[in-house]
Amino acid sequence: MIKTYEEFATCGQMLPEQVWDEADCPDASLRTGQPAGSAVPLVWAHAEYLKLLRSAADGKVFDRIDPVYERYCEPEGHDRTRNDLEVYSLRRPIQHIAAGKTLRILDGNRFDVVWTVDGWQTKQTTTSRSMGSAGHSADVEPAADTSELEWTLHWPEKDGWLGYNVKVQIDAK
Repeated sequence: MIKTYEEFATCGQMLPEQVWDEADCPDASLRTGQPAGSAVPLVWAHAEYLKLLRSAADGKVFDRIDPVYERYCEPEGHDRTRNDLEVYSLRRPIQHIAAGKTLRILDGNRFDVVWTVDGWQTKQTTTSRSMGSAGHSADVEPAADTSELEWTLHWPEKDGWLGYNVKVQIDAK
């Protein structure tokens, strides 16, 4: 069951800056849904949460600066949104992408994607590129007539493999 942010509040109704969202780690005193060692109380956390609620109710960012938004997000005659990309990470696994989309695979360390679209009769390798402190990414662009993409990851620095193949269905447009 998904908790609301209010349910993560301490007994004094203070909101933590960060909430532990993984399995309990008793050795580090970290419990799911409890403060993750961050500062409590933080009044700005309450303010940010209220802005988030207001933004959801309004359907737009509450404290958005409209001239900046218009300049960078809605330039005349240009649609700057990108909808040809689907993102996969080990923390965000997906099972389907639409035909014509690029699959971007993310990981914290440098990796190679070894992939196939024909049941491993042939294979290709795509080396990830650095995104600085955000980790590494690799883009896989299967042909438009492909129905399934299968791949695994290899981390060359430690010569480690993912240990299984990931299959992603490619849905026709």
